Amino acid sequence: MRVLLALLAVCPALGAQTPAQTPEKAPVQLSGNPASLPRAPAGRWKDWTPKTEPPAELLPLLSEIGSSYREAQYPKTVEQCWSLLEREPDFPPALYQLGVVYFRLRRYSDSALVLERFLEQAPAELAATQALGHCYYSLGNYQRAKDHYQAILEANPEASIEVVRGLALAHVRLGDLVVGLEQLDRVLRARPDYADVHAWRAQVLYDLERSEEALQAAQKACELEPHEPRGHYLLAQALRDLGRAEEAARAEERFLELNEVTQKVRTLEGRLLFQPGQRELLLRLVSLHKSVDNKQAVQDVITRLLRLDSGSLELRTFALETLADVAAVESAKAIALTIERDFPQKAEAFLALRDFYGSIGDTVRQIQAGERYLRLGGERGR
Repeated sequence: MRVLLALLAVCPALGAQTPAQTPEKAPVQLSGNPASLPRAPAGRWKDWTPKTEPPAELLPLLSEIGSSYREAQYPKTVEQCWSLLEREPDFPPALYQLGVVYFRLRRYSDSALVLERFLEQAPAELAATQALGHCYYSLGNYQRAKDHYQAILEANPEASIEVVRGLALAHVRLGDLVVGLEQLDRVLRARPDYADVHAWRAQVLYDLERSEEALQAAQKACELEPHEPRGHYLLAQALRDLGRAEEAARAEERFLELNEVTQKVRTLEGRLLFQPGQRELLLRLVSLHKSVDNKQAVQDVITRLLRLDSGSLELRTFALETLADVAAVESAKAIALTIERDFPQKAEAFLALRDFYGSIGDTVRQIQAGERYLRLGGERGR
């Protein structure tokens, strides 16, 4: 089972598998309660390891599951995993993949149930189940989350840094602030640019009444992720505590601006988990990120948009104009080259290129694109 075993091997590094703060929701009905999935006979998978070759008859469906997951077609992946598990109950890679997909879909109870079942079949694979700890954390069961993270680290001291981060946050949620701070510092020694950890560190330091240090941590969080509202909130908190009221007011104003946009973004991203091909939702995301000049986020969503219809000149020109608007010039230039290559006979393509090159001061290419536009029948004076 090459595709899913590869996913199993890299699971600890999955970026989305971090403790969430979003309440569990299921906007659409999926395949029902995973507790109802059939059980395998006792001992059926006792000899299974990640190196075990899967039954040949399962290979086509396993390949489909891997493709759907990579394409972020999560509801479809759930359906496919269910189909395989009804056919071959408790097959460990399918259980694992289903648990990961449920986590992606923020269905933490379902994810926990499935990953617990995976561990029943493959107890030696504890180190691969950081997502189970994240589920417990996201459901508010901080003690259980802490115990699970600690068990993973005992089994594999070199486990993903996300396990240490999860352990740190579980300690913080349980009121063990000093221990939590020590673990956060451990994460930062491994990854100094982890903005979210700097933000958590600011919160803990503030709660420990160490406001000057909290201010420094909040400033670092804002520097690393300037469009994340939480850092600005913590910055305002620390500044106010230090008597710097005017600076605190400015930080709070920025927090309110970013927080409004972030809440709308999270709502749209939640819908996109279940409707990944919705062009209108992605266009709205672009507009939101653009409103706060979040250049990187705009570029990321543009990439997702272009995957929907790589042959669309309309989307390509929209991407070109939007990237130019947020001063993502190198990305825009790359799009411009693809427009010239893929639409050599479209006058409107060269009109867009002429205007783009003019906007960035590339006079030579502006003139060339304008001449090509006219040769293709474009209107003079436009």
